Amino acid sequence: MENLLDEQFTAVKPKQSASEALQKWRDLCRVVKNPKRRFRFTANLSKRNEADAMRRTNKENLRVAVLVSKAAFQFIQGVQPSDYTVPEEVKAAGFQICADELGSVVEGHDLKKLKF
Repeated sequence: MENLLDEQFTAVKPKQSASEALQKWRDLCRVVKNPKRRFRFTANLSKRNEADAMRRTNKENLRVAVLVSKAAFQFIQGVQPSDYTVPEEVKAAGFQICADELGSVVEGHDLKKLKF
């Protein structure tokens, strides 16, 4: 099956050639005497690598910025007072939270229910 596909699609060329092929082509083009024509149609591999590195750096910086903004938003949202109302019998006993609610906070690690 692969042989059949290779035979049918041999004319299809990739959008960008492999780095080894481009480097080989640049080495062959060095013998051209006119320097203005020497690298007209060959890719600049070092610039391509720099662009890839810059793209990766920008992507990482964007990812960090998104994570920081999410953390700040969660911190701001977590400080707001909760909707939990303390039952009267718990208030009469002198506590600020009932035992069932405290158990769910501990099990779920949900600090939003606690008042600061």
